[in-house]
Amino acid sequence: MIKKETKIYNNKIIKDRKFNQTNLDDLIFKWGKIDLSNFQNSSLSNSDVGEGLIENSNFINSNLKKVRNFHGKFSKCNFKNLILNEYDGRDNIFNECIFSDIFFKKSTLRGSRFTSCIFRNCNFENSDLKKVNFDNSNLESIKFFDCDLFMANYKDASANNVKITNSNTFLIKLKSDNKDIEII
Repeated sequence: MIKKETKIYNNKIIKDRKFNQTNLDDLIFKWGKIDLSNFQNSSLSNSDVGEGLIENSNFINSNLKKVRNFHGKFSKCNFKNLILNEYDGRDNIFNECIFSDIFFKKSTLRGSRFTSCIFRNCNFENSDLKKVNFDNSNLESIKFFDCDLFMANYKDASANNVKITNSNTFLIKLKSDNKDIEII
């Protein structure tokens, strides 16, 4: 049974908290900071966590449907086994984050920057990744299907088994020597 957590509001700090099977739906948590916290088997759907700073935290097996997060900053976070359905995260900055077994469906990451991040076994479907930058990031077993990758930059990314299918790749930037990104 998922217990209902009291809402946490704007400009707050969450530090060293464990949220296990916790319902944080409809949360409004803008301009806040989350550090050293874990969200496992929890729900944050229909929430707005924009313009905040999230560091050293884990999001595992949780529901992040219809989360809105504009201009957020993430550092050294771990995202594992998540479905981000209709996630709206524009112009976010991710530094040294790990994304494992993530399914981005109908999500928006437009203008976001991923620096020194690792992506493993992730799928992007019908998602907006216009002007996304993967700086010094590692992409392994990634699939993009029916995505908008207009002006996406993969020049400084290492890629292994990356497939881009039925997607807008106009003005996409790739390393000329990178042979393991397949565009179909």
